[in-house]
Amino acid sequence: MDDTALSLGKIDVSYLSSSAECSVTRCKYSSEEWGECNSRPTVFRSATLKWKETLLGRNRPFVGRCCYVCTPQSWDKFFNISIPSLGLRNVIYINETHTRYRGWLARRFCYTLFVQERDVHKSMFANNVMENVLNNSRVKNAIIQEASELAVSGADQLESRNINRIKKKARRILQEMVANVSPSLIRLTGWVLLKLFNSFFWNIQIHKGQLEMVKAATKLNLPLVFLPVHKSHIDYLLLTFILFCHNIKAPYIAAGNNLNIPIFSTLIHKLGGFFIRRKLDERPDGRKDILYRMLLHVHVEELLRQQQFLEIFLEGTRSRSGKVACARAGLLSVVVDALYSNAAPDVLIIPVGISYDRIIEGHYTGEQLGKPKKNESLWSAARGVFRMLRKNYGCVRVDFAQPFSLKEYLDCQNQKPLPVPLSLEHTLLPAVLPSRPNYIVGESSETALPDSKDLSCEPLRRQLIANLAEHVMFTANKSCAVMSTHIVACLLLYRHRQGIDLSKLVEDFFSMKEEVLARDYDLGFSGNSEDVVMHAIHLLGNCITITNTSRNNEFFITPSTTVPAVFELSFYSNGILHVFFKEAVIACSLHALLNKRHRNGISGILPNVVSQEQLVRKAASLCYLLCYEGTVSLPCQVLGQVCHEAIEQFIQYGVLLVAEVRFW
Repeated sequence: MDDTALSLGKIDVSYLSSSAECSVTRCKYSSEEWGECNSRPTVFRSATLKWKETLLGRNRPFVGRCCYVCTPQSWDKFFNISIPSLGLRNVIYINETHTRYRGWLARRFCYTLFVQERDVHKSMFANNVMENVLNNSRVKNAIIQEASELAVSGADQLESRNINRIKKKARRILQEMVANVSPSLIRLTGWVLLKLFNSFFWNIQIHKGQLEMVKAATKLNLPLVFLPVHKSHIDYLLLTFILFCHNIKAPYIAAGNNLNIPIFSTLIHKLGGFFIRRKLDERPDGRKDILYRMLLHVHVEELLRQQQFLEIFLEGTRSRSGKVACARAGLLSVVVDALYSNAAPDVLIIPVGISYDRIIEGHYTGEQLGKPKKNESLWSAARGVFRMLRKNYGCVRVDFAQPFSLKEYLDCQNQKPLPVPLSLEHTLLPAVLPSRPNYIVGESSETALPDSKDLSCEPLRRQLIANLAEHVMFTANKSCAVMSTHIVACLLLYRHRQGIDLSKLVEDFFSMKEEVLARDYDLGFSGNSEDVVMHAIHLLGNCITITNTSRNNEFFITPSTTVPAVFELSFYSNGILHVFFKEAVIACSLHALLNKRHRNGISGILPNVVSQEQLVRKAASLCYLLCYEGTVSLPCQVLGQVCHEAIEQFIQYGVLLVAEVRFW
């Protein structure tokens, strides 16, 4: 048969430098705009660095656009052509220009004036939540149902006593679950965080255009649901702080009950946090806790009915590997159910990407080595704060993706076909085997999806919500900026394990930075590459050894090979994984096909030539195998088509060549 074949080619790629926009380092106490200051001085520099970064005029990529296929109306709703050009802002840089006053006193007390002028008051937040939840008919039915299970058959008096007991239990659960927001405490916390963040963060950058889209979404008087990635405990405070600084109502934050510790829990409640169980089925007998589930559902519905904002971490827990974990759609399903129960006319979803130069937890080496996770306590929280004050954790970047309508997304799914269910024989085959039909590659027929508003079909409902969660996490992950520590850790761990001269490291850093920008991913830094590399080396600390060689008085950078250091470097290098994951899958698939041919000794076929169709199938199988490591496409995209596009990029780079070869 005739088929398009791909052969390996050779290419020598030289990368041009970044734009003038990214040519200077961001100083902490200068103007709020990104890159309006001189370079930050470094302790040492390369003595042999000869080349200079030239200017390319590249524009900074604008990330976070919503899906045009699933939400075509939302695509243009909050976006205009001027949004990408608004640039970046350092949130923690506050001076008198951010207040209504001028003069010496305004400069001296600018933090106090700034937080006092923020628009936050009691009427903005939900009221009578506990009473409304307890008076809900579904909650009353759940109380009666649980009481009837405890009552002795025929003993009405005992059943009445059980109802009162269950009501008290429901009230105790709601006291833990319902937040009581205090505007005064939000202002005080905003002032404290301005002081703290300036002491241990170099800057916290946000894109002003993204905040403009969020502000436009708030004017529709609809509930907003922020769905950020989860990398640090600071995430809980970071989003509320940024929204507070921009006069946007603070969201109600869903937090695990492991953070329900004395004093700290009261603070979280006053700032909008509410605690939920890590696992909803925590009954001793293993049965579903119907009462708790109903209280949680009605509580979320009540918040959405009062047009409150929510913040939900779909990953459930902080990432211990540096990669975005698979979404746990439990609480998101509650939001979807609330929309179908008409608690709100619509809900706007906002994925959020968060990137750190260095997380405040430092690392998760102990847990990665198998040590049990230490439970949070008041002492550990206080000790963590004191530890933070003694260190600097570099830069933080927060990216708000374009808001999209949940109602529009769900309605769009009604019009989409679903694949025909596999037979039992095919279902039992592993997905990575070529004998199993792969509808994502485009082989199997499709059927229309029943009306998704009919949630009685549990498998379809689960698939619908799982696709939504995957959609959101893919967008949030793609919005995450690549930080300097991610690139340096990746280079030292995978390309220069034996060490490298500083000048060569700077050149490789510059090349990888350009590759990231060429793939339309944003960077969480700017400035001269040598200064940025030195900044990253300083933050990576004990993971790197620096020696001064006698040869040309050059500095030699070596990664530490101890197990904790390798784990830590791996954690930060995984921050760049999503940029190259798709191409890595294609490269591994190509290597596997060629290896198999050489191992089996197949003759009669040109060396280094593979069928493009075989390569796509192998890549699709590998994507299934690595589904917990990363994703290459949105659920609404055809995986085979995405793999074809990745192969086309390899052809454009000159890595692969197209040849017409006859296969038999």
